[in-house]
Amino acid sequence: MGGHLPRYHAILGESSFPLFHLCPQIPVDINLDASTGDLWTAHRAALVRLPSSSSALSSSSALSSSSALSSSSAPSTLSTIPPLSPPTLCGTTLMDLKVELGRRMMEGCELCEHRCRVNRSEGEAGRCGVLGPVLSSEFIHQGEEPELVPSHTIFFAGCNLSCIFCQNRDISQSPTAGIRSSAQGLAGIMERRGALNTNWVGGDPTPNLPFILEALSLSGTRRPQIWNSNMYLTGQGMDLLDGVMDLYLTDLKFGNNTCGPVLCGVPDYFDVVTRNHLRIAHRDTLIRHLVLPGHLECCTAPVLKWIAEHRPDAVVNVMAQYHPDPHTLGHATLGRRITRAEYHGAMELARELGLDLII
Repeated sequence: MGGHLPRYHAILGESSFPLFHLCPQIPVDINLDASTGDLWTAHRAALVRLPSSSSALSSSSALSSSSALSSSSAPSTLSTIPPLSPPTLCGTTLMDLKVELGRRMMEGCELCEHRCRVNRSEGEAGRCGVLGPVLSSEFIHQGEEPELVPSHTIFFAGCNLSCIFCQNRDISQSPTAGIRSSAQGLAGIMERRGALNTNWVGGDPTPNLPFILEALSLSGTRRPQIWNSNMYLTGQGMDLLDGVMDLYLTDLKFGNNTCGPVLCGVPDYFDVVTRNHLRIAHRDTLIRHLVLPGHLECCTAPVLKWIAEHRPDAVVNVMAQYHPDPHTLGHATLGRRITRAEYHGAMELARELGLDLII
């Protein structure tokens, strides 16, 4: 599957920078005290200066793309690449802009499609209950997809969905259970761990996106950044992510808008999440689909067909590890494990569709 994750492998092969290293090199001609509307306008204009596809971009060509950067070639190994100098054209960069916009979004939160519009900076909690970054755990994970391990996984407490079959319920539904951190603390954690990548996960990382952006603005790590998420973000949330994450490790759970309200508490799941998968068609993407018992026809088949039609470039992991727990025992469909026939049917369809599968 390496051929379909070119940016990720280019960074690992030391021929490309993580995208978030490029953001501080893109000058933005605006004062951070400007109106939010003007900041978003400047942000959209700055994004076009970032690499527009997931093709591998050499360090030297990436650096030379901005007039504010040195024309010298990048060193041959990431360990010897010096910290990138801030641009001298003006005092504001694309990364500064992202951090400021993230801060403002905390004052009327619309990071995800619940659009709670609460002032989280003043202690008002929305549906996810997340006020600040709470780490349930962070460790070197050996259980992710083969090309991602060892992965430095940073698990945030809290989630913006309420899946009744959640396999991480102790994390996702307890937004205050863990160790409180700060952006500076997150940056320090990133620096101390040795792994192939930094893997932002939960729960879900979406409620903590402003803190993650700030942490990255303080970090000098050369590792690729992974957004491991349910992808239930707003368009503006997706805008903040763009140009920061090198690999999207996503969930595509349901193949319609009917199962979502019953199983995860949102009425527009399929519309929102597929829209966001289209938004990242220019970035490396690895899509996970958990096969649910009794949902082969309504969810698994439509999901796989949608990927084949709209994101054939993505790597796909069809997952069989669903198991019932006390919250699903007795449920009409989720009270049992999937059968071999269900999983084999899912895999047979995925192969027929020509998906790039993780086996």
